[in-house]
Amino acid sequence: MKSILRFFLVSFASFALLAPATTVVVDMNRVFQEYIRTQEADQQMQASIQNYRQGQEELQQRFQVRQQEFNEMRQRTADQELDNAERQALAEEAAEMLNQLRALEQELRQEDANRQRQIEEQGRRMRNRIVDEIKAKITELATSRNWTLVLDSSAASTNGLPVVLHAMPSADVTGEVIQALNQPILQGRAPAQAPEPDATDAQTTEPQTTEAGE
Repeated sequence: MKSILRFFLVSFASFALLAPATTVVVDMNRVFQEYIRTQEADQQMQASIQNYRQGQEELQQRFQVRQQEFNEMRQRTADQELDNAERQALAEEAAEMLNQLRALEQELRQEDANRQRQIEEQGRRMRNRIVDEIKAKITELATSRNWTLVLDSSAASTNGLPVVLHAMPSADVTGEVIQALNQPILQGRAPAQAPEPDATDAQTTEPQTTEAGE
């Protein structure tokens, strides 16, 4: 009898270990794209890029103006009507302007490199923050829904094959994750509703009437 009981307990424990875990899949690409914070971050990035381009255009315009002034001065130094002293003065002024052009060109390159680095760093910080928020929400949902394993259905292996080869539609919780991420944001944006009037305020008192002839 003890042998039978022991066999039953061992068999039950083995079955529990081999029982399928609650595995779900999430399309992280879709979650990332449809998350409201991602869309907000994209708008901020576009604004930063626009400001960067505007600043570059202003610097380019300054450079072109100075370059045009240099070209005109260099042409004046070739004027045969100038005496040696005038030509020498113009040549020295042109040389000084050339140094300014080179310095401005270096400034353009440095500013371009700095701005690109800042934009890349801004994008990296935003992406990391959003990914952390998504992972935290998935962990929260997994804990409350008893998901044992969550796989990224949009991920690919090192050889280019999808990590998840097949998943039943019922195992896909992408929509649930997106809703859990966006719902608090949308609720925070919703305009406050006007309070409903108190029931006592809605009551009206009927005027008392007296019968004629009393």
